[in-house]
Amino acid sequence: MIRFFEKDDKSAIIKLAIELHGENFKQENFKNNFDNIINGNEHAKGIVALHDGQYLGYAIIFINDKETTVDEIYIRNDFQKKGVSPQIFDFMENNLKSNNYSAYCPENNEIAKKVFKRRKYALKKEKIMK
Repeated sequence: MIRFFEKDDKSAIIKLAIELHGENFKQENFKNNFDNIINGNEHAKGIVALHDGQYLGYAIIFINDKETTVDEIYIRNDFQKKGVSPQIFDFMENNLKSNNYSAYCPENNEIAKKVFKRRKYALKKEKIMK
């Protein structure tokens, strides 16, 4: 199941973010961003992928007048290459209509670059959420 973040997702999403960023990332900033998304920020959305109660991954999306940007996407290692990220992209594109999609993509992540390019997303080097 793919859906937008809900309030009760917070601790599970934070655990996934720790898997992605490591223990030393700025959890407080992430928690504040999560709360901001849940409290109805029209310029930020969170998408979560679940299966049988397990959290498989998430995406943080920022929206402005010009584009919709994937700031962060993470799929657990044991669920990568199993069709989860295309489901997240499809959900986003069906629910957050935009003429321009872009994505933050670290320079050294060749796999992510290929995924974003295949979906015709413009690549950005500067991360929105810090």
